[in-house]
Amino acid sequence: MENWGFWLMLVIIFVPISFIFIATPYLTRRTESFGISVTEEVYWHPDIRGMRRNYAIVLAIFHILLLIAAASFMNLSDEKQMSLAIGGYTFAVIGVSFAVYLFFHFKMKKMKREQGWMSPVIQSAIVDTSFRRRKLSVSSYWFIPHILLSLGTLAAVLLFYDQFPDQLVMQYDFAGNATRVVDKSYSSLLWPVGTQFIMIAVFLLINYSIVISKQQIDAADPEASVQRNMKFRHSWSVFLVATGFLTTVLFSFITILPILDLPQSSLIIVSTAVPVIIVIGSIWLSVRLGQGGSRIRMPGGTASGIGTGPTDDDRYWKLGGIYYNPSDPALFLEKRFGIGWTINFGHPLAWLICIILVAVIVISILLGK
Repeated sequence: MENWGFWLMLVIIFVPISFIFIATPYLTRRTESFGISVTEEVYWHPDIRGMRRNYAIVLAIFHILLLIAAASFMNLSDEKQMSLAIGGYTFAVIGVSFAVYLFFHFKMKKMKREQGWMSPVIQSAIVDTSFRRRKLSVSSYWFIPHILLSLGTLAAVLLFYDQFPDQLVMQYDFAGNATRVVDKSYSSLLWPVGTQFIMIAVFLLINYSIVISKQQIDAADPEASVQRNMKFRHSWSVFLVATGFLTTVLFSFITILPILDLPQSSLIIVSTAVPVIIVIGSIWLSVRLGQGGSRIRMPGGTASGIGTGPTDDDRYWKLGGIYYNPSDPALFLEKRFGIGWTINFGHPLAWLICIILVAVIVISILLGK
């Protein structure tokens, strides 16, 4: 099959990502429904359960239709058209998923207002002053192997520069054929190394954000909630270290492959295996832990999704997903819809981080040219 790589990407990367989009309402805390704060009793309300089911069905249908449309381009012989098809499919998946979410978000918001669920009862919160002293993530020292590997790759390029071929392949199509070749130079050989160091810095920032992100503790069962949240943060921190190392290995392999006695197909195998492992791992963790550890079963008990207490702070969540609260000193906090963390756009540092991330993306693109 000429474009087997395209089919492989659709099946092992995009399909699992679609699964996460579809399953999101079932992975969030039970005090949050489509970006709206609710009580756990409301979460189990028949109408809300029906909304989650309808969301999953509607989004699954759209994703299947988009997948079929994308797969119809698999016989295209033009690599540029194939890339445009994949890019279009990616943006369509994100756009449709967001549109479906917004529909249910506003429906949930209207239902909460009409049913009078905006009760003062939804205003309790609890803070654990010893929370920051607990083991919330792995040490940043675990990123030393990543740095050493990147430095080793840099040394290999400088020491064995003459052994690299005069022509370097910078891009392949889905069949494994070279589509862009450049003359050998230090910049063309070192761009993966530069990308490695940039990515390590980003991973370190994310790991730090896991530690300092705002705590969300269940007032009804504080200690169990703290234990769940600790396991949630620590597990994702471990996964972050593993993901960072796999990504670093991938870029090192790409860099030194031209002087290794390996078949060219090994690049396709490695560059496919790494994303697959990362995607499967992230899905497993998401389903196993839930947002904030809400799906974790404690000894002698069951999984709890009560979560935040809860606190009705919908006014600070724009569209249920963008947090803007200048009076909140927290820079990072958990997402309301999805797994992981987001940023407080009301914090001055938030915009600096956004500018830095955009600069990182632009630099990475320029290094790859």
